[in-house]
Amino acid sequence: MSHNVSEKTKHKQKRALGAGRDYTSYVRSSELPGHKSNTYVERDWKTGRAVHLLSGGEQKMYYILRFRDDVLDVREQFPLPLESTLEIVSKYKGFRHPRNRYGELVPYTTDFLVDLKNGQQEAYSVKYSLEDLKKKENENQVRNLYVQQEYWTSIGVAFRQVFTVDMNDALFQNIYRVVSFYDPDTVCCTVDLFKHMVARKLIRIDMESKVFTPKEFYSMAQKHLGEYDYTAVIEEIRKKYLEECSI
Repeated sequence: MSHNVSEKTKHKQKRALGAGRDYTSYVRSSELPGHKSNTYVERDWKTGRAVHLLSGGEQKMYYILRFRDDVLDVREQFPLPLESTLEIVSKYKGFRHPRNRYGELVPYTTDFLVDLKNGQQEAYSVKYSLEDLKKKENENQVRNLYVQQEYWTSIGVAFRQVFTVDMNDALFQNIYRVVSFYDPDTVCCTVDLFKHMVARKLIRIDMESKVFTPKEFYSMAQKHLGEYDYTAVIEEIRKKYLEECSI
């Protein structure tokens, strides 16, 4: 949670309203002084919006979630309603609702709220490891998780705790490499086209077993596309992409 920007400013900026390309993270990476080396601002490859990720684990999880077939949208640093969390906190001895340096109540935020294509939602918290979470100095983080879990459960949304150490790094690395070519305007050769088609799920490969090298991507491109004249194909793909962007 950020304590460096007033709640009045955040409300004025209409943070965390809307979805898709219109969503704005409630907490921005630049608002965490001292942690900038561990924060990331990524471009969502489907909408183009800025995505604010506050750790390497969040970066990995965002790419993995966004690439899933059943996911419609992923919203990061999503704020929970104050009236609900104040009621939850009041039930537990030793729990105090967070405030910022201005004395204002600060919403609890969940790392990711995921909208699924079937109309359901999932909420995710990302921590480094279970062992790290058990340390005495992280007791406040545990209390934070209790509040989040109770809130999401109360409205029928599954709350999932995930750990960075358990994530599939090969899957993340491969997704990172192919989605750079999601926009057809980035395609300049057959290998780029292959990565574009993998990113768009037009070609499916095993992304989880190993991190592919540039040479392996080249070999797969030759196998799937051969000496493809990508220029005509990419023009057709570009038309479809522009149609999607206008919706």
